[in-house]
Amino acid sequence: MAECSTGETWDEWFKRADTALFHARVSGRNQVQRAPEAPRRAGVGESVAASFVQLSWHAAYECGNAVIDDQHKALFGDANGLLATILSGRPADELATLIEALITHVVRHFEDEEAIINATGFPGAQSHDVVARHMLGADREFFPFVKATEG
Repeated sequence: MAECSTGETWDEWFKRADTALFHARVSGRNQVQRAPEAPRRAGVGESVAASFVQLSWHAAYECGNAVIDDQHKALFGDANGLLATILSGRPADELATLIEALITHVVRHFEDEEAIINATGFPGAQSHDVVARHMLGADREFFPFVKATEG
């Protein structure tokens, strides 16, 4: 359950609703969970650090595969939600829920990406080091293979 707050974007609202759904699923399903409250918008004279610190998605990060690109964009959103929660001083339980959701999304992404990489015929798929090389940009090596199979 998530109420869309005044001034909240649809994307922000949806991410909070998704977090509540995830929390219900990992807590045993068949239940209703309340979404973390939307970060309060800073008033005149209040700290606005949370709105200044965020990751920005750029088209240069796209590989050409809709699943991978959508997941990467969603991970940026998860990270921005975490940053905003930390910087706005939200309660620890809200932060913990967001961290759980981020970890689940990262695991799902790595599983999906590995399957996609293997399906493309990328010659380096077996040695694709998800932890280090993925984070450092090795994915760009298989972008041409993904684009070739998207057609």
